Amino acid sequence: ALRVPIDSNLSAQFKVQSATATIQDSSNLKEVRADVVRTEPDAAVVQYSIAGLDRQVFGNCPGGGHGTLVVRFQLVPK
Repeated sequence: ALRVPIDSNLSAQFKVQSATATIQDSSNLKEVRADVVRTEPDAAVVQYSIAGLDRQVFGNCPGGGHGTLVVRFQLVPK
């Protein structure tokens, strides 16, 4: 699990109402998952996983597997 805080400048005036997590810009991945486990007043706790492609017939592995974890917050005034 990864704790993703909001910007410290925002946390003085706003609190997290909800959050979503996704894996974007992925390439050469077999499986991706991103879930918000819980929200806190100034952060979201996210659990995520990525799994690369399986080895090919001759044992070589298609490299370059990657993705970007994106967390979006809905904020409300404190």
